Amino acid sequence: MFVGSGLAASGAQLAIFGNTGIGGSGALYGLFGFAWASRRIHPELREVVTLNRSAAWAGWFLACWLAPALHVANGAHLGGLVFGIVTGAVAARSSRFLRALPGATLVLAIAAGLFPLWKAGWWAAIGYRDHKAGHSRGAIEAYAMSLRLDPSQSWVRANLVQLLARTGQFMEARAALDELRGRDPEKATRVVEELERRGPAEWAH
Repeated sequence: MFVGSGLAASGAQLAIFGNTGIGGSGALYGLFGFAWASRRIHPELREVVTLNRSAAWAGWFLACWLAPALHVANGAHLGGLVFGIVTGAVAARSSRFLRALPGATLVLAIAAGLFPLWKAGWWAAIGYRDHKAGHSRGAIEAYAMSLRLDPSQSWVRANLVQLLARTGQFMEARAALDELRGRDPEKATRVVEELERRGPAEWAH
């Protein structure tokens, strides 16, 4: 339970906030969720999950979400808690489908953390990988997707300008450069200087 809760917690934190967080509180929330959900099956857990303790765990969970300045791994708390509750709720069930739910929850949390398609940083990383590998088309598409999700990424837009210019797409490169000038003039100037070192770049002026 502790290992499973930790994996689910880390996966959820990575999927929601783009980092793995620090500490083991997500796993502890998994143990709490399991104890709370299975206290009817295991009466001895009622002595552990008392009303006061449950209120304390629930209160801290809500307080952390309402006070982001605390810099707590809220995604990990959520992932661990959901995994624990699901596991505890189906622990004594005989249905094969229900008994598979904890494993499915764990796989889903890990998969969401590894492949967060809704995160700009994930697409930026894919674009950078393809960029370095010389796969220009894949890099351009990934960079463009990342910028649609978060237009403020100057380094991604700068890389996109250079790739578009390198592949002869000068109109698209000029449009991306103009956008970069509006958001980060200093970065745009450095990009133009880099392009001019490689050859003529009249389209950039």
